[in-house]
Amino acid sequence: MSAVSGKQIDAIIERHAALQARMATGDMAPADFVAASKEFAELEPVAKAAAEVTRLRAELVSLNEMLADPEMKAMAEEEIAAVEAALPTAEHDLAIKLLPKDVADERAAMLEIRAGTGGDEAALFAGDLLRMYSRYADAQGWKVEIISANEAEVGGYKEVVASVVGQGVFAKLKFESGVHRIQRVPVTESGGRIHTSAATAVISSAAIAFISGSASIASRSTSSPRSRTTSRAAAATGSSSANSFDAATKSAGAISPVAIRACRAA
Repeated sequence: MSAVSGKQIDAIIERHAALQARMATGDMAPADFVAASKEFAELEPVAKAAAEVTRLRAELVSLNEMLADPEMKAMAEEEIAAVEAALPTAEHDLAIKLLPKDVADERAAMLEIRAGTGGDEAALFAGDLLRMYSRYADAQGWKVEIISANEAEVGGYKEVVASVVGQGVFAKLKFESGVHRIQRVPVTESGGRIHTSAATAVISSAAIAFISGSASIASRSTSSPRSRTTSRAAAATGSSSANSFDAATKSAGAISPVAIRACRAA
């Protein structure tokens, strides 16, 4: 990935400053202000990353000039090493933020979870996954609504479909599609043996249009090359803790890993 040029960085910073000054005038039409606010919000993290790259590059130039001074050379060399170590990370961060966005990133999402291998334990695990994603959604300020559900007799779900609505939902969930696997001592096991079960999750971007009081939902499913492993400690002995657990799902991805921790109390 090539480094972002100084001209590109200057253009980003100038555009960010121009939007800020324009919104501060207070004489914009409501529609124009909304559009400018949206662009400013999208550009702000990019402008911050650009400013950090500019700062580090300028600092590197200044430190290299200090090498000519024998008294400052040792200190300058030490600081140059630190800046040279930080600059590639800052440039990479900026380049990532400049990548084109998926037009569906700001859409709502449809979450479909199906129990896989493992019988009743897989259905329980599917329910655990729904609770995990629901708690994650609550932490993000999103709204989760169950659209359809096929509940299992022992609890959990054979299949459940839910809508997730909020800011940036699809952008954060689109890589979660895939097979989730768990190894644990299930509540349905009396012999204390560890079982392996699985459930699948499919995330689709949803464009929801309300027509004559009814909701028409168009979705686009995504697949993900990521792999997931979900682990659970065996339940402790004793009636008060027999149904308590702490499950963690980790998704290893291309840019940054996502770790979601969910807990369910009896």
